[in-house]
Amino acid sequence: DEFYTRFNSSGIKYGPSFQTLDLIYVGKEEALGELTLSASGKGYLAQPTLLEGCLQLIAASLSNENPQDHYLPVGCDTLKLYAPLEEHIY
Repeated sequence: DEFYTRFNSSGIKYGPSFQTLDLIYVGKEEALGELTLSASGKGYLAQPTLLEGCLQLIAASLSNENPQDHYLPVGCDTLKLYAPLEEHIY
């Protein structure tokens, strides 16, 4: 909740469907997140809101050093999926 509260206070508002990050662990040069898909996201190989959660984890790890900074990804050149994403991932 702290992650979304911080973004919300700076004007970046993620609705409930886009709040897929349950836990965030940030270490030096690494991050691990626990993500859960809402029931409305079933039926995709890679549900868009779950992928957004993965990008949010990257933003959280980059913002850890300076909480006032926010990073928003603007593109991805390649994404390879070898199996459908589960509803609960790390």
